Amino acid sequence: MSKFIVTGGKKLEGTIKLSGNKNAALKLIPAALLADSPTTLTNVPDISDVSVMLDLVTKLGVKVTREDHAVTIDPSGLSSFDLDPDLSSQFRASVVLAAPLLVRFGRAVVTPPGGDQIGERLLDTHFAMMQKMGVEINRKDGRYFLEWKKKKNVDIFLDEPSVTATEMGIMISSAIPGVMKIEDAATE
Repeated sequence: MSKFIVTGGKKLEGTIKLSGNKNAALKLIPAALLADSPTTLTNVPDISDVSVMLDLVTKLGVKVTREDHAVTIDPSGLSSFDLDPDLSSQFRASVVLAAPLLVRFGRAVVTPPGGDQIGERLLDTHFAMMQKMGVEINRKDGRYFLEWKKKKNVDIFLDEPSVTATEMGIMISSAIPGVMKIEDAATE
């Protein structure tokens, strides 16, 4: 067994700069589309997945301003609910955009997401959660067509504690009249 031996007696001091969190940024960008005014996110990592997410929302009509590690997202021009298939297929988190599009338009058109192939990463839990919330899902020509008929007071038990499905459920619940309860939600 390996071990670390730490010899104390010296005071730690100084400053470190922490990098931004990719997974947080990839959920906060879609969440910003729920706002009625611009949202500024700071300490956003300058990585390809974040850049592609920003390109995706720009294609939807959203104004994005990026300066250093800050991103301002102005959703006032949001005019489309159809995600660009080429951009969507580049990374896993693209599916999260379905949530704010359902809230804003009552519909969304999404392509199965791409990204890291870490075992089998299906969308079954995400779709089951959305269906329990009143979303009709149809697949045609390799794309998913989602239409939301809002339900009141929704109780959901997730098939598995999926982080992304939980985050999407929270975003969609922002527009549900009444109470929404998610059981077996991910707690990360």
